Amino acid sequence: MLRGPDPFEVLGISNGAGREEAEEAFRRLAKRHHPDAGGDRNRFEAISAAIDHIRRNVAAASAASHPNFQGGFEHAFTRVFESMHRASRRQEHVRAERLRVDREINLSLDEAHRGGSFRLDPKAILCSGCKGHGLVECSGPVACPGCGGAGAYRQGKGIVSVQTSCQDCSGTGAVTWAQCSACEGRGALDGRYGLVTVPRGVDTGFSISCPYRGGNRDLRVTVFVRNDHLRSRRGDDLFVDLTIPIWDAALGCDVPIAGLAGESLNLKIAAGTPSGKCLKAKGKGINRMDGGRGDLFVVLKVEIPDASSGPLQKAFRDLKSRFGS
Repeated sequence: MLRGPDPFEVLGISNGAGREEAEEAFRRLAKRHHPDAGGDRNRFEAISAAIDHIRRNVAAASAASHPNFQGGFEHAFTRVFESMHRASRRQEHVRAERLRVDREINLSLDEAHRGGSFRLDPKAILCSGCKGHGLVECSGPVACPGCGGAGAYRQGKGIVSVQTSCQDCSGTGAVTWAQCSACEGRGALDGRYGLVTVPRGVDTGFSISCPYRGGNRDLRVTVFVRNDHLRSRRGDDLFVDLTIPIWDAALGCDVPIAGLAGESLNLKIAAGTPSGKCLKAKGKGINRMDGGRGDLFVVLKVEIPDASSGPLQKAFRDLKSRFGS
């Protein structure tokens, strides 16, 4: 028995309307009432609950109508996928052509080191339904929208067509995500793109493929990593330029070094260290994408003061007279 408001009434559609009509009504209302767009939060939560209720009912009805349904929904779901795979051997799936949208993202050395979720557009109003990611997690596996659950699809036409393993589901035919209906996969409600998840350790030129980000579109994001004025990257190694005064180079000292992502290091400089000396801190470089870290190299530059006059001139002349050759 239904408790609370009727979901069809909340969405403004007739009782018993189909899934597509309900989804269309939800998208229209979500854009109007989304809190990030100035809408009412309670109203948005009500329409979200309504579409969730309809989706659950559709999924349950689909599972219960399976001719071999036994052992509950989970068992029925497994048998549905088995039948889908058998059908895929009899009839190959032809995937609809999808458009590709290319974007770029610029990251600092620290951001590339730690990875994470980053905004593609700083001005984008993130969708709260998917937290800006464009996709939402499903409660269980669902048929992959890219291959229709077949695990592969036919690409091309006529005699030049080839069978291709589906990359959206890695050939399994099932995924655990769905395109966010509130933002149509963009991750933002204003026509921009929201967040992209970047693995740690990426370098310039790395591409991230994001399927179904914006209707029937795939998003490809190319990463660019920028050096700063004191630090530069060479592969997974980090090079830092460090300037020290001449007396520290002569006497030796301990110098604090700011590592990556707020990491603090203490560098010990031996007495008599010359300018240009490169000191290595093993495993303190940039994260590697396959695990571990590169190394940190600190290149010293000894700063020589102007001793053409004043007390410094006298001090250096005294040193020269006592220890100079």
